[in-house]
Amino acid sequence: EQWEIAGDRPGILLTKTGSVAYGLKLSDTADNSRISGLKIEGFDDYGIFTAAETSQIGMDCVGTPDDTQRNVIVANGRTGLHLGSADNNIIAGNWIGLADDGVTSDPNGGGTLTHSYTEMNMNNSNSNVIGYEDGDDYPAYVCTAAQARNVFGIGSYNSITLDNSSTKNNISGN
Repeated sequence: EQWEIAGDRPGILLTKTGSVAYGLKLSDTADNSRISGLKIEGFDDYGIFTAAETSQIGMDCVGTPDDTQRNVIVANGRTGLHLGSADNNIIAGNWIGLADDGVTSDPNGGGTLTHSYTEMNMNNSNSNVIGYEDGDDYPAYVCTAAQARNVFGIGSYNSITLDNSSTKNNISGN
C-alpha cells in the first residue's frame, strides 16, 4: 500500500519494519522541536516518545495552523504519544488512535484493555497544552478550538493518562 498525500492528510509515513520500539524519539536535548505532517503506525512500544521541552506536536498554534500539520498516530504496540519529563509543549490537532480517514478507530496498544496501554501518556510532565488554549495564559496561541482539538479513537484502556507528579497541564477541547 502506498501512502498518498490527499486533502488534509499528513504527507510522511513512518512504519515499522522488523523489531523497532519507537516511531520517533526526542531526547531531553531536542527542545524547541516541531513534529507535524506524520503518520506513525505499527511500532512495538511508542509512536512518539518525547522528553523534549517547548516543542509542538501537530498544529502550529503559535504560527500559521494548517490541517496538513496534523499527525496520525495509530496501531502502535503500547502508547501512541508518551511525554516523559517533557514540559511546556503544545500538543494540538492530532488524531491519536484514529485512522487517517478521521472516522475509523485504530487504537494504540493493540486494542488491549489493560492499564499500561493508552493513546497518550504523560509521566512527570508539566505545563503542557493538550488541545485548546483560550489565549489568556498563552497570548501567542492562535489555533481555534476546532483546529487544536486532538481526536482520540476508542479501543485502548485510556485516552489520556497523567502519572507521577504531572502538574499544571491544560487539557481542553479534545
